[in-house]
Amino acid sequence: MFSSIFHKYLIILDVMFVIAEKFFDMNQQQCKDALEIYKKFIARMERVRAFLRVAEVNKYILTLILCFILIHLQVLVSSRSVL
Repeated sequence: MFSSIFHKYLIILDVMFVIAEKFFDMNQQQCKDALEIYKKFIARMERVRAFLRVAEVNKYILTLILCFILIHLQVLVSSRSVL
């Protein structure tokens, strides 16, 4: 999922660079449209950033849970080997 998000981000970023390069060659309506596209791009990137923050926190929580499970399993195995 992360790779697809970054791939889409790079594609959109390339498009934004093209729009920025051509901005001063556009007519007024095209400039307004480009500005709206840029505003939507910024809003979308804020949502992606929020998603990545949540995903990063969830990754750490999942890692902690897996560590606790591993420790518990090691305790169970060592207690059975004593018997």
